[in-house]
Amino acid sequence: MIKRATFDDNGKKVPVKLTVREQMRHAAAMADDCRSKLQWHLTPTAREMYEDSLLRHTQDWIRLKKQADQQAEK
Repeated sequence: MIKRATFDDNGKKVPVKLTVREQMRHAAAMADDCRSKLQWHLTPTAREMYEDSLLRHTQDWIRLKKQADQQAEK
């Protein structure tokens, strides 16, 4: 799970859970980054890594979208 860090009055880090919408934006940004990297001339190993990463981030976005839709129905 992705977490954002904020600080309390004493300057200590306090982790804060991101909302589903923020997680969706992060997954979409990561997928977009992988998609743009696939436009480059890459070695076969690097291409495979970015393709796998693109697939994983896209699946994360789909899962989070379903979760957000279920929360909106409640």
